[in-house]
Amino acid sequence: MDNVIAPTNSPVVRSPEVTLVPNNSLLTETPEEGANAPNVIGLVYIAAYAPDTGESLGDLNGRFPTPSGSSHVRPVYNNQFLEVDRDTFQEAFAQDVDAVQARVMAAVQKPIAIQNFDDKVTKPAWKSKRSWYQVSDNDRMISPELERFMAKRIGATVISLPSSHASMVSHPAEVANLIIEAAKAEASSKVH
Repeated sequence: MDNVIAPTNSPVVRSPEVTLVPNNSLLTETPEEGANAPNVIGLVYIAAYAPDTGESLGDLNGRFPTPSGSSHVRPVYNNQFLEVDRDTFQEAFAQDVDAVQARVMAAVQKPIAIQNFDDKVTKPAWKSKRSWYQVSDNDRMISPELERFMAKRIGATVISLPSSHASMVSHPAEVANLIIEAAKAEASSKVH
């Protein structure tokens, strides 16, 4: 999962400062293996994948019916990466986001390497880090049933929002509050 781990090996994760790693699905990045750094104290999944040891994203996707948004995903860059079709981005990814904002999101989306759906995780960070998970009940990119399954499996503190996959945009206060709650919980656990 090298195409995914790189962002979590950023200066923030490499810094000596205590870090909480938010993750908003593999269309941007995942903390799974890169977040095993000793300074990372917790993980916050925002409608995101949480694979187990030896599991790929493709394995996870096969557990539940395919969500409707996946039919809007297209190969790009010599069929090495995937992105959501720009013309149907709002319908597939951000149905509860303002149309203008959704067009901007479509234009600046970061493609994901197709290989990431086949790569197996070797050391999921959630096995050794406390986790929080935000389920998007109206997600059309990752099955909400899969999100609930992963949240339960990792033992996360869970909130559910009536949101598309783009919950950080459509429900920013609720998502920010979850991250703040996670940070406060981890900070208080270090004091005691």
